Amino acid sequence: MKKMLGIFAAFLMTACLFAQSSEYASYLAKAKEYEAKKQWAFALDAYYDAIGTNEKYSVKKEAFNAYTKLADAISSGNPGLGEYNVFDFHDEWKNLLIDAEKLGSSICSKTLVLGELEQGELDYNTRTASYTSKVTVKTSDRYRKTILVVKQGFEKAYREDWIDIPSRWPERSVSYNNDDVYNVNGALVYKDPYYSDRFYNAFYDSDLYEYKFNVVDGTGKALVSSVKWTEENDDDNVTFTGIKPEIMKLIDSKQAFINPVSVSLSFTKPIKNEETDKISYQVDSSQISKDKTMILCWNNKKDVSGEKFAQTKLLGVKYSYIRIPDKKYAIGKSEVTQELYEAVMDENPSYFKGENLPVEKVSWYDAIYFCNKLSILFKLTPVYSVDDETIPEKWGYTPHCGNSIAGTISQNLEANGFRLPTNEEWEYAAKGGEEFKYAGSDNIDEVAWYESNSDGKTHTVATKKANGYGLYDMSGNVAEWVWDSYSSSYLYERGGSWSSYGSHCGVSYREYDGAYYRLNYLGFRVLAPLK
Repeated sequence: MKKMLGIFAAFLMTACLFAQSSEYASYLAKAKEYEAKKQWAFALDAYYDAIGTNEKYSVKKEAFNAYTKLADAISSGNPGLGEYNVFDFHDEWKNLLIDAEKLGSSICSKTLVLGELEQGELDYNTRTASYTSKVTVKTSDRYRKTILVVKQGFEKAYREDWIDIPSRWPERSVSYNNDDVYNVNGALVYKDPYYSDRFYNAFYDSDLYEYKFNVVDGTGKALVSSVKWTEENDDDNVTFTGIKPEIMKLIDSKQAFINPVSVSLSFTKPIKNEETDKISYQVDSSQISKDKTMILCWNNKKDVSGEKFAQTKLLGVKYSYIRIPDKKYAIGKSEVTQELYEAVMDENPSYFKGENLPVEKVSWYDAIYFCNKLSILFKLTPVYSVDDETIPEKWGYTPHCGNSIAGTISQNLEANGFRLPTNEEWEYAAKGGEEFKYAGSDNIDEVAWYESNSDGKTHTVATKKANGYGLYDMSGNVAEWVWDSYSSSYLYERGGSWSSYGSHCGVSYREYDGAYYRLNYLGFRVLAPLK
């Protein structure tokens, strides 16, 4: 059984296509090579890949600093590092935009959520079955970060006399040559037949990625090959037909899984149907590197050691959970990071910026909104509802802006989605099976960032000592929202923060704040229920 779990975990790591720590050096070398050639968009992307590997922050610090320096330069309005005269400034910005479009044409800018394979119709004549997996698509945060850096800088740099560069980039393309060629300068571009003078970036607003999937066994061997699926499909399911009984048995026993094989994106001339006024496109097989395709998965299994409960791999972001002994829940190994929060919410409200810093300046309302969005991404049943509505976008509430959620908020503890821990659950986990004053020690400096050692700011998660269950920062760094209320509008927060006195960081100490407060010492961690 342990061997099978190990194979399954290895498969999921492949399916999620999450960069392994051994790749850090190659990503860093590639980034430096791009930087030397002044291919700034590709350098940003490669540095981001290096940061996303599993190395410790101390190892990745060079890539992180290089990424920050380059991103800051571009977002401030420079087309890269260095100084430019007025003419070079124009030329280099045009080159940067062309490279950004090339990058968008060489990686997948979408993220897929793949559901489990479910049995469909049976064909008794051929003695085979069909199986489907639901496919949900969203824009990838990974590529969005690169394009937003370039877009932000371009908006500051643009001049009206740049007649060869569209002001509405990246929606409209700078890579075109005024004909019906749809692969220009290495970037995929298409012309809108309604507007003969407008050329658009294929990667920016297109649904025309073509994906291929296999069904594989635990070793990765293909059992059913090359089923194609595109977002143009009326059906949001990918369907495998002709499944024989021996493969049905493997699928039904969770020993065979859907696996992404490739993704393609390319355009030929758009075709307009004069009767229906509908535009259709023919897609060819312009291959995009598989390791740049981001797949979401929720791994509800132990790893081989049996210590870690699960990992959320979301848009290249890894967030781990620890199974709490003798309890039917797992809890975040660390506070929710800004990287994970932004991947889910498309925003980062934090005062102290950094991907591996805990998210803060989130209200209790923002936290439960996040939990439901994360649950929906992984096809889990959301825990929280407002007037019986579980889809947060229908709550009439704007995260990070509105003061409160109107309506009756309730939680469904029978749901399998993510949620905030209760006071009792949080405290049990914080103690870690030990009898220390703080989470993991009686010496606060071993386990907590607090008023006396924090230098007035948050710190990278999981850099202090863990408690007995392997949980980090349950004392200090940021205080954590829990579900329980102190009064009608005040909710409990636990653990103390970077600004707290040491006595406020103990595992038994409780504080409370207004549910609508957004403070730079307030964050949260999530809980995953177990059956």
